[in-house]
Amino acid sequence: MAAAVLVLAVTDFVVSAFHDRSAAGDRRVRAQAEAGADAHRYAAGLVPAFTAGPQTAMSLEALAARTAVHVVTLAGDGGSVVVGVMADVVYPTGWGASEVGSACLRVVLARAGESISEQASDIPCSELPPGGSLTEAFIVR
Repeated sequence: MAAAVLVLAVTDFVVSAFHDRSAAGDRRVRAQAEAGADAHRYAAGLVPAFTAGPQTAMSLEALAARTAVHVVTLAGDGGSVVVGVMADVVYPTGWGASEVGSACLRVVLARAGESISEQASDIPCSELPPGGSLTEAFIVR
């Protein structure tokens, strides 16, 4: 009888741990998708920002208020401007722990006649473009 109770307890623990791991995987996928969507929404706002005038990393970080975006790098590349964007969403993994689902973009802004075009590419976060000073102003030429 005691052995049967022990087997049931161990089985319940194993099934529970498997379910928690599976659910955490689902939450990770949702968190990464949410972070990616937030990063792309943020990137869509870059064209109006640069159309309004020169931008700094600090001014672009201010645009990230109330989003999951928390890292913005900014660099010039000829007449283009390259913006690195990182968004993070924290999700529970179970057993009182949590992890971070991240999404990163490389956004190239270039002048196309009178207007500015934006090309956003999903990249591994380890490949975020380096940024310069927070106060150096960039303009799309």
